[in-house]
Amino acid sequence: MRKFTLDSASAWTDSEPYKIGKRLLMTLLNRKETIEVEVVEMFPPTNSVALLVDILSKHHDISSRAILKLADRHFGDARKAIVDNPAWPWTIDSEGDFQESLRGYIQTHRRYPKLNADRIEDEPMWMRELRHWNVFHGLLRNERKAYSRLEDAQSRGYIPHFFDAARIRMSSE
Repeated sequence: MRKFTLDSASAWTDSEPYKIGKRLLMTLLNRKETIEVEVVEMFPPTNSVALLVDILSKHHDISSRAILKLADRHFGDARKAIVDNPAWPWTIDSEGDFQESLRGYIQTHRRYPKLNADRIEDEPMWMRELRHWNVFHGLLRNERKAYSRLEDAQSRGYIPHFFDAARIRMSSE
């Protein structure tokens, strides 16, 4: 597997959502509150996006600087293997095509697509994107489950602390 660094991932480092200095609004799902963070540093992508962020919203139990690990299916090594395209660049247009095709399928067939276990060579790109999303979402669920079972190790500092799941409001600004 090819190793990516920030130097070799220039399309990723130029991507709008995670540029250094970018501010992100995140809704913490368990707490039902919104915090604002600012990207300080980006780490080379793996299956997740990892950022060093300053937390701009003041909370008594959140440190002012943290590592933010984002499960973003648009970036990462797994995309190349499943979508069968270069891992970068993901574009707004490709996302629009994916969402439009998926909506069209659901409207036509009145159900969510059932994907075969094995990828079919000539399946449309939007189905490959959906396959990638399904695999990616499964990995995220497994990771969250693992963190929920390792609370003691987190509290002792053996592994990073999972603070909360969040949704990020993305804007086109």
